[in-house]
Amino acid sequence: MGGMRHWREQVRGAFWPLPLFLLLVGVALPSLTDWLDYELALPPSLVDGTPLSDESNRAVTSAVTAAMLSFVGVVFSMSLVGLQLAASQMSPRVLRIFARLTITKVTLGVFLATFVYSLTVLGTIGEYKDAEGNSFVPLTSLLMTWVLLFGSLVLFVFYVNTVLRLMRATYVIEAVASEARAVLNEWYPVAAGEPLPERGQPDFVLAATEASVLTAVQHRRLVRVAARSGTVLHLVPRIGDFVARGAPLFLVYGPARPWAAYEALHWGRERTVADDPSYSLRLLVDIAIRALSPAVNDPTTAVQAIDRLVDLMVDIGARPAAAGVHHDRKGVARVVIEVPGFADLLRLAFTEIRLYGAGSPQISRRLLAGLDDLAAVLPEELLPEVRAQREMLTGAVRRLVPDSREQAIALTPDRQGLG
Repeated sequence: MGGMRHWREQVRGAFWPLPLFLLLVGVALPSLTDWLDYELALPPSLVDGTPLSDESNRAVTSAVTAAMLSFVGVVFSMSLVGLQLAASQMSPRVLRIFARLTITKVTLGVFLATFVYSLTVLGTIGEYKDAEGNSFVPLTSLLMTWVLLFGSLVLFVFYVNTVLRLMRATYVIEAVASEARAVLNEWYPVAAGEPLPERGQPDFVLAATEASVLTAVQHRRLVRVAARSGTVLHLVPRIGDFVARGAPLFLVYGPARPWAAYEALHWGRERTVADDPSYSLRLLVDIAIRALSPAVNDPTTAVQAIDRLVDLMVDIGARPAAAGVHHDRKGVARVVIEVPGFADLLRLAFTEIRLYGAGSPQISRRLLAGLDDLAAVLPEELLPEVRAQREMLTGAVRRLVPDSREQAIALTPDRQGLG
């Protein structure tokens, strides 16, 4: 499970595979259209006096070739502008969303394929002759040039529309929230999880062999390793933790030393959304506090991020606690992977926004409304942390807003902040 998702994330996060593949298609496509042209072998007399003469075809194909290079430059420039705006106004960590955009990769790849294809066709116009030496019109090659040109123009329109949407914080926030919901569905299932087993001192500790970020875990593979060795494995770091070289990685309960457990872990330079249940919340919080910084001063964007955070916390609170216990086929608990609980995620969602935004009435009012909504729908056992967050927010507002009338405004719950 974790391995396949990790592989998909690697492919989606890499920018070069799809454009390179489409470029190679553009290199190979002339061979196919040449074969079709030789099979058809339409005589030049069919196009005499029409816009399909060799001179016209050469001029049009040359213009298409030059235009594709210009389009590639435009796509590259727009991508850089979008990345710079996202990094400066939202968070450098949302750049991964831009890198994973399929429309950008497809647009760049099709432009490169059209450029290579039209350049190849340009060099052969007027040179087509059959086995008897008779000239013929490369109608298939010319039609393919027009098809690629039309497809490039359509893709360019969609690409510009996508970039303009990504320059709006609302779209990025919604994209992050959608990814968060998919990960939470995986880590916090509707069915209740088995409680974490109580154990004493481990028989052995497997230490980390490299310093990196734990990005994914292959749960089923770990279960097989533990079952074969007759052990129980307790993963010490959470997914998303940076693990120093030599730090404890697995607590092993049992006589064997399952070295194969190392192969079930994936490492990277930074956290990813795919297997990290708290990283999407971290991204939304980063967007909110960046919007609250004096350099940006955009509390409305922070309110939009709070909207999604409240919605996600309602969803998490309605689910049973995820214990992270994984069993073998006989039902024996073999692997324990700790995941953050509701209180951890609630503190992640609200603490920093409260610290940076308590002085803004728009933020305090929205946070109060969100906490009140949580208190109204969550089970009783989760309410102490919600009440604690509300008390800390009220205290922070009273410290930062000394005027009683302004306090009354700032401490009035409002789902729109100040509208």
